[in-house]
Amino acid sequence: MGRRTTLGGFTMVELLVTIAVVGIGLALAVPAFNQFIDTNRYQALSRALVADMTNARAEAIRRGVPVGVCASTDGSSCSNAASNWSVGWLVFADLDGSGAPSSSEILSVHNPGGAAVASSTVAGFRFAPSGEARGATASGTRLTTTLQILFQSQTTTASSTVQVAPYGLISGN
Repeated sequence: MGRRTTLGGFTMVELLVTIAVVGIGLALAVPAFNQFIDTNRYQALSRALVADMTNARAEAIRRGVPVGVCASTDGSSCSNAASNWSVGWLVFADLDGSGAPSSSEILSVHNPGGAAVASSTVAGFRFAPSGEARGATASGTRLTTTLQILFQSQTTTASSTVQVAPYGLISGN
């Protein structure tokens, strides 16, 4: 008697069903993964800004001089546009009291590369030696409302917010 051999493998129907199931799974997973990546990107931006603001407040208290934080497009001067936080920001010790950074006063520069849309009501502010948040000008008055900077995606609903209270408390989510 002859031996009967069976061939192993998949039928065409099994292969097509498997490909269809994998395709449906990927179609559902990829948008959620993009949302996850965007959310992490904006949370990282807000954490970096919170860290720089916290350091700026600590430097103002330690040095006894105002320390400014402002939106910056070039890393060496403050931008007048409140929406430029997504392009970058800088921290500077206002040693000469001018309210604007000079090259010797810059403490740190952060350039996230325009990865988000940022909206804010101000382009910059300062921490007084007491730790209070004040307006960006040299004679800046104490902030009367909470400053908010929102990093938001253009394509997904991902966002993250940084808040600075008038008395200097900084928070981000």
